[in-house]
Amino acid sequence: MKILFSIITSILITGLLFTGNLEQNAYAVNAWIPQISGTSFDLFSVDFVDVNTGYAVDNSGKILKTVNGGTTWFFIEFTGIALFSVDFVDVNNGHVVGALGQILRTTDGGTTWTLQTFANPFPQSLLSVSFSDVSNGIIVGNAGTILKTTNGGTTWTVPGFVTSATLLSVDFVDVNTGYAVGVGGTILKTTNGGTTWTQQVSGTTQLLRSVDFVDVNTGYAVGASGTILKTSGSCGLTNPNMFVSTENPLSSNTFGGPMVTEVMICDSDITDTSTAKGEPDVTVNGRILRMTQSIDGNWYGYFADRIQAQIADQIALNGPSGSSLDFGQFCKNTSNVLGIDVSDTNSIAIPVDVVNSGTQGTTPITVDCSGVVISGNTNNVIRESIPINPGTAIPTPPVEIGQIGLANSQFWPFIQLYEFTPTSNVLVQYNKGGNIQSTTLTFDNTEIFASLILDQPTYLPGDDVKVTIFDVQLNIDPTDEDSWTWATLSTGPALFYDLFDENGISTGDAIQTISQDVFINLTNLMFEDNGKLFVEKSFLGSEVLQFEDNNLQNLTPTINGGTAGGLISAIRQPVTFTEQSSSSGTFVNFDASGNSNINVRCDAPSGSSGIIDYNNLPQSILISGSCPPTHPDALAVAFRSLSDAILVMDTDEGTKKSLTSKVNKASDLADKEKFRPAINVLNAFLNQVDAQTGKKITMDDAEILIASIEKIEIAVEKVERDIG
Repeated sequence: MKILFSIITSILITGLLFTGNLEQNAYAVNAWIPQISGTSFDLFSVDFVDVNTGYAVDNSGKILKTVNGGTTWFFIEFTGIALFSVDFVDVNNGHVVGALGQILRTTDGGTTWTLQTFANPFPQSLLSVSFSDVSNGIIVGNAGTILKTTNGGTTWTVPGFVTSATLLSVDFVDVNTGYAVGVGGTILKTTNGGTTWTQQVSGTTQLLRSVDFVDVNTGYAVGASGTILKTSGSCGLTNPNMFVSTENPLSSNTFGGPMVTEVMICDSDITDTSTAKGEPDVTVNGRILRMTQSIDGNWYGYFADRIQAQIADQIALNGPSGSSLDFGQFCKNTSNVLGIDVSDTNSIAIPVDVVNSGTQGTTPITVDCSGVVISGNTNNVIRESIPINPGTAIPTPPVEIGQIGLANSQFWPFIQLYEFTPTSNVLVQYNKGGNIQSTTLTFDNTEIFASLILDQPTYLPGDDVKVTIFDVQLNIDPTDEDSWTWATLSTGPALFYDLFDENGISTGDAIQTISQDVFINLTNLMFEDNGKLFVEKSFLGSEVLQFEDNNLQNLTPTINGGTAGGLISAIRQPVTFTEQSSSSGTFVNFDASGNSNINVRCDAPSGSSGIIDYNNLPQSILISGSCPPTHPDALAVAFRSLSDAILVMDTDEGTKKSLTSKVNKASDLADKEKFRPAINVLNAFLNQVDAQTGKKITMDDAEILIASIEKIEIAVEKVERDIG
C-alpha cells in the first residue's frame, strides 16, 4: 500500500545507500575526511551552492547547514517528518521534500521555511527534487508521483499519467531537459520542463537510485547490485541519433504480431523546425522508411508487418471504428493520398477516411487511396504521437508540413507496412553521411522472454495481490501505455485491447463488441502460450480470491463485478493489466496508488491458495493466516496483531510504550469510524519506526511493524467502502 512503500523505500535507502559517518581510507590519494554533522540520524541528501555553503537533510526531519565548507554543521529547521532530498539554485532559494508529501521552501538561505505540502488524501513520499532555476522545478516520488512548478513552488501541478513505478531521483540540466529514474530500471526523459515525459530503454530491471547529468549529453544512473549506466547524448539504446522502440535487450530485440515500431531520429543537424531541412535517410531491410518531423524537432516513422496489421484490423472491424486494434485504412504503395512517395513500402495505413478510401481488415489491399479527408481519426494503435510540424509559408524556401510535403497534417501518424518472415532479422538503418547507424531486430514470437512475477511469496487475508507481467508482444502502441483486459475464467476466456486507458477510463468498454475478442485470434497474431492469462480463485470449493475495481478498470459492482460497459461479465473474472510506461513491455494490475484488482478474501482459510497462470507458467498465491469474515472484525484483528508485534520487539520499554500509545489512539479513533484521523496517527507511528530503525528498532522488527500497518490500512479501506 501507499504508506508501506514510503517507509520501505526510506528504510532501503537508509540501510543500503547511506551511512551517518565516513571512515578515512589510509590508501586514498585524495582522502575523505569525516565531518561533524551534529546528527546521529541517517542523512539522505546534501547540496552545496558554493565552496562554503551547503545543506543536508536527515530522516528525523532535520535540515542542517554549513557555511565553512562542511567543517561544522548547525541545525536550522526541524519538521519531525523524514526528509529525503534538498536542492538549492543559489545561496537564497532552495527546496526540501520528504515523507507524507512534505515540501518546504526557503528564499533567505534557510533562515525561514514555508510549508508547501501538495494536497493528497494519502500523501506519497516525495523522494527527490530538482530546480533548474528559481521558478522551475520538478519533484518525484512513490508510485510514479511527479509534481511540476513554474512559480517557485507556490503551486504544483501533476502531469498526466507517466508511470506507476516509484521514482527515486530526478535531475535537470536546464529548464527544459531532465531525467528521472526509479524502480524496475525506469528512466524517464523530458524535453519540455516536465510537462510530458518519455520512457528511455535502460536495458536493466534493477532499481535505479540516483541520476546525474554533467551536461546536456552526458549523464549517469546508479542503482542496485552495482548497476552503473552512462549515456553520452544518444537518443537510442545503441545509436547516438536513432531510437527504435522495439530495441530491447530484455527480449533480445524481438518483436512480433501487430506491434508497431517507432523509429525516431534525433539529430541536431536537422532539428530546426522553422527552416527547411532535408529528410533523414532511414531504411527497413534496405527499403525506404519515410520520416516526418514533429514539433519537437525530431523525426518519426512508424512501421509494422503488413499481414499482422491486417489480421489485427480485422478484429477491430467487428466493432466501432477507432477501437480495439484498428490500424485505420489500408492503401496501396502507389497511392498519392499522402502527397509523398511511399512506393518502397508494401502498403500503408492512414488514420482517416478519404473520398477514395482504402480497404480494411484482411481484404486485399488494392486501392489507390486519394481525395480529401471526410472523417476523423480511425487509428487506435498510435494514440499519442508527437504532433507533426505544421509548416509555414514565410521562410524561403517554405517549411512544408512535416518537412516532407505531407498533403494534410490529419494524415499523421501513418504506418508504413512491410512483409517480414517469422524468425527473420529486420535491419533498421539510419544512413547518416559518415556515420551509418543500425539496429537489428528479430521478427518472432516473444514467448521465451515472457514472465509473471508476484510481489510476495505468501499472502494474508485482505492482501492485494500485485502482479507484474513482462511481455513485449503486448506492447502494440509505442507512444502510449497499452491496456489489456482478460476474462480469466479458464472455461470462458477472452481478451480485449484498450477497454480502459491508463487511468482506468472506459475508452472501449462501452463501445467494443464481443466479436473484438483477441483471445480467439492469439495464434494468428503470433502469440503462443503468452497472451493467455487464467486465474483460479477457489481452493477445495472455497473462494480465496476476489476481483476489484481500481484505477485500471471500472467494474460494476466494484467487488467481483463485470466491466461497467458489460463486455465481460462478473462470472468470467475480468482483470486489467496496464503498461507501466510506453514501449516498456512491463504490465501491472495495480494502479498508481498501489491498489490491485486481485485481492485475497478476508475469509480465505490459512493454507489455501489461488492460482494465476500466464504463458502456461502457473504460480500459486499462497495464503497464510486468517481473519474474521467481516471487515470491522478484521480491522480489530489487524490492530491486535500490531499490538502483539510491539510486545515481542527487541527494544527498550520506553520505545514499546511510545509505539503502543499511538496504536491505542489510532484504534480508538477507528472504533468511532474516524478513519482519516486514525490514519494520521498511524503515519506518526511509521515516522517513529522510520526514524528509529537501525537504532532502537531492528530492521527485522521494522519490517514486521510495517507489514502490520499495511493490514490495518487495507482493513480501513474495506470498512470505508462498506459503510459508504
